Amino acid sequence: IRTAELGEDAGATIQARRALARVLRATGQERDAEIILRSAVERLRTRGNDIDLAGAQMELAGLLASRGVLREAEDLALESLALRRTVFGEDHL
Repeated sequence: IRTAELGEDAGATIQARRALARVLRATGQERDAEIILRSAVERLRTRGNDIDLAGAQMELAGLLASRGVLREAEDLALESLALRRTVFGEDHL
């Protein structure tokens, strides 16, 4: 990931990190994937991109649910759905 050129908060950097997290999860490295996804969620919160934030939250929620961290997973999933409703409206879901 070319963070030196693009910066840590660049959309392309965050998307690349999310892709890396998916690969790590698929290869059983769930703790590393969680760290990367948490960072992505926090960076997206500061950028104000609700759609990307909602997607990252849902990815993290799925990971946490698979690890048994159900309360936090539910909270993230509900926050993600609320963001999607805000952007797309009630009929989209």
